[in-house]
Amino acid sequence: MAAKADNGVVFPPNDLEGLLDLARFMEQHTEPGLLLGPDGEQVPLPAEVHRVLANVVQAMREGKAISVLPQTQRLTTQEAADFLGISRPTFVKLLERGEIPFEQPGRHRRVFLSDLLAYQEKRQSERRATLNRMTEEASEAGIYEGTPRDYTRALKAQRKRLARNRSMDVRAQTGGRRNGWSRPVALPDDMDAVDRFTATGLVHLPLHVFWSGPDRMWDLDDKRQRAQVYELVLTEGTEEDVRRFIDGDELVQLWPDLWLPDYVRKAWSAHLRRLRGIDLAC
Repeated sequence: MAAKADNGVVFPPNDLEGLLDLARFMEQHTEPGLLLGPDGEQVPLPAEVHRVLANVVQAMREGKAISVLPQTQRLTTQEAADFLGISRPTFVKLLERGEIPFEQPGRHRRVFLSDLLAYQEKRQSERRATLNRMTEEASEAGIYEGTPRDYTRALKAQRKRLARNRSMDVRAQTGGRRNGWSRPVALPDDMDAVDRFTATGLVHLPLHVFWSGPDRMWDLDDKRQRAQVYELVLTEGTEEDVRRFIDGDELVQLWPDLWLPDYVRKAWSAHLRRLRGIDLAC
């Protein structure tokens, strides 16, 4: 039997055998069927309900918990942040920038699920528009018309130019060395500026931050990819990169899960202690 949490979340059953049988049945029968009662009464299953049931079965088959809520459901800021897969401080910033409507009947903000779904759809549309624009720009630049060898030569040439620039920029940095060289760690003092805008959604990292393929896109709404971007930018980025891609509150949330070189972790730990008075593990 599936466990149910107090907040309406239903977890997958402990015995998945019956669930797997149901999943296989629904894969083989994609059209809505009938509900059969214990007394033999049959009721047609509406297509909309069938789609919801199929999604529930698929999610539970993958070991995920389920919560089906009406769109008029109001969520706390923490519940809304969990729904979007971001930290609560980052979500609160979205509210303060007016990107998602909210109500505040008392001390705490509340958000309608329908507004979260509308925000998700808007972000997905923006991602599609971004990808379409990048495709058009690549086509205009002749990338799609060149051969793979042309593309590889251009990429290698750019990497060599970046390597020369980076070697000239190496300077002493308290906190550690890597391969005999000391590297600067970008530590902007205006990390917590109120009017600072941090990138969200799909982003394209500069070549000096990520060399292994300039066409790679990163989704900052995905926690795993967001952590990877933070690792790259904190290690390889300039102060301008940090201002653009790193959110201070989100950095604190992700800190325990980030893999960073020792000298970067020590430098940032000291920087956040000075800016915010907090101690993060090195």
